[in-house]
Amino acid sequence: MTLLELKDFNSEIEKVASLLRGKFNVMPKFGVEIEFYLRHKIGKLANAEQINAFKKELEKFSLTISDEKGLDQFETQLKASSHYSQLIQLIKDTKLDLQKIANKLHLKIIFSPKPFVGTYGSSMHFHLSLYNKHNVFSEDTISTNKFLSNVINSILLMLNQSIYLLCGDDLEEYNRFMPNFMAPVNLSWGNNNRTTAIRIPDSDINSRRLEFRVPSASCDPQKVVFFLLVAVLNALTNPKATIDRVYGNAADPQYKFNDLFTNPAAARDSYTLDEIYSKLCI
Repeated sequence: MTLLELKDFNSEIEKVASLLRGKFNVMPKFGVEIEFYLRHKIGKLANAEQINAFKKELEKFSLTISDEKGLDQFETQLKASSHYSQLIQLIKDTKLDLQKIANKLHLKIIFSPKPFVGTYGSSMHFHLSLYNKHNVFSEDTISTNKFLSNVINSILLMLNQSIYLLCGDDLEEYNRFMPNFMAPVNLSWGNNNRTTAIRIPDSDINSRRLEFRVPSASCDPQKVVFFLLVAVLNALTNPKATIDRVYGNAADPQYKFNDLFTNPAAARDSYTLDEIYSKLCI
């Protein structure tokens, strides 16, 4: 059975995690941010009273939200974890809880990647750190930390060969990859740069991590966790650091990065993650 045919990635996730622990004595940890739009059931903008009522209901579920860039767009954050199956289930449960609260208040919650033309799409950002007793990404500087550089490059070098697993045949997933709306458009990374596929957020050194900005709010989180674990395994097995960081808008024409695929056909034709994964597991 190919990866594209798999419905449950738990065994593959545990397999890669076991390889990382056994061969390299490291354990990735993931934090997650989920973006969404909140509208009235009939499609009009929600009013302040409805938004406040929604926030009040969230307290019963120990959830909070913060404003995002889009009109009536919000984000909720989940605590970082290295218990992958629990985290994946928490993401699913959180989205269901948000949906239940919205229904109760006669609101409509929208997790679609690009629900409205001419404005911001909704992402599910995965924050990745790497632990070996401590966060190895916190060593040295961002420029000189080989673990961080190798993992960033591995994700980017594998991304277009794997994006069909993450986005499938849904054109809306690819429509989010356009400039000017804080969405990635190419294989790029930068410090606190929201135009790149990977961002290194401003944080204290002990909390240093990378933020994978490609998945949408409607992604299948088990596929994203699996892909990132395989990318970490590839980084430690075949270390490469060939892609320079971006200091401005990654969509600007002076940068010569490879573009992310913007349609399912191109992504499908370039898909090779099964072959990459097989070689790493030999």
